[in-house]
Amino acid sequence: MYCVAWCCLDDLHDTVDKLLDEDGEAWREGVVEEAESIVSEAAGELRPEDAEDHVGPIPLTDLGGRIRPGEGVARDLLLDGQIVTVVGEEGEGKSTLAWQVACQLAGGEDVCGHFEVEGPIGPILIIDVEQSEEDAVILRDDMIARGLKVDGVLWLDAQGKALDTPADQKWLRAYVRAVRPLVVILDTGTESVTRPREDESVKPLFVFLNSLLKNEGVRTVVITAQPRKRSNGEPDAGRRFDDLFGSRVWKGRSSAVLYLEERRIVVWKQRGGYLRRRWGTTIGQYVRSDDGPATIQGPRSDAEIEEERRSQVLITVRMKPGQLSKSSLIEEELRIPGPYRAAWRKTVEALIAEGHIEARGQYHRLQPGHSA
Repeated sequence: MYCVAWCCLDDLHDTVDKLLDEDGEAWREGVVEEAESIVSEAAGELRPEDAEDHVGPIPLTDLGGRIRPGEGVARDLLLDGQIVTVVGEEGEGKSTLAWQVACQLAGGEDVCGHFEVEGPIGPILIIDVEQSEEDAVILRDDMIARGLKVDGVLWLDAQGKALDTPADQKWLRAYVRAVRPLVVILDTGTESVTRPREDESVKPLFVFLNSLLKNEGVRTVVITAQPRKRSNGEPDAGRRFDDLFGSRVWKGRSSAVLYLEERRIVVWKQRGGYLRRRWGTTIGQYVRSDDGPATIQGPRSDAEIEEERRSQVLITVRMKPGQLSKSSLIEEELRIPGPYRAAWRKTVEALIAEGHIEARGQYHRLQPGHSA
């Protein structure tokens, strides 16, 4: 029978006819049917492993015909087939934001009041490698108190699991196949592997997550992550893209990397640049609320940014009159990152020229001016 399987289908009938007389017609049909089945299976095995996930070669003139820019579970933010990594310091609210995104997607609400959702999307699976069930209850109750619905969101306790190992990947894949989530949230990704600073440990995680996107019906994966630990004496502000963990895989394999700060969200990377085009810049406003969901807004105008700088400078100088120079105010007290210091110096100089603050003494210490 295995020899027959490698024959051409057109030759099967003639081959069997030579072996049987007319009285074996019924048995002949059974043999042909089984042989056709074997040949079909063999043909399938000869195809590329991922052939079903591709349409085949496309003429260059037709490229882009199937692309719908910016579309996904949350327009311009969470795109189909992508892994989005949200980075933030410990206690910055990454888990709260991730849970809010899960609840809003499941409820069909625009994410953070800014990114359009096509309708209720679910189920959503939160894979939690850090928090206990008691912690999860607190977060769930917080979502409800903020007016969010929790239906359609599933929580999976993954404490102690290492998702760079085959055994734990098999464990998680079984749950994914059981509940069929459309969105997977991994909280916290940097705690989900054995050696988060080593490529050999991080790469298997991303290969596994991509397999969920490719083979298990998951549309988007969201990872929360922490940047590397700060060294002694390092300022508490001014994170850069290169501060992201230790392994380059976190940056290279993520489709988008967003850095969450107290009042803003910075696009460190995004394939396609949808947020940059939407905002005209890489920085959006992240607005927290005491009793409702956090929101993300487009960038402020130059006038609004300048007004905030002036306000911060004046308040700080009033609190510490005669203690700070221009440099110590900007670099040490306000901890302004290097790329933004020039704009802050211009603001301080303008306030001095207008008489709102004064620079006195040999070291030009700043004091409130007569018109402050």
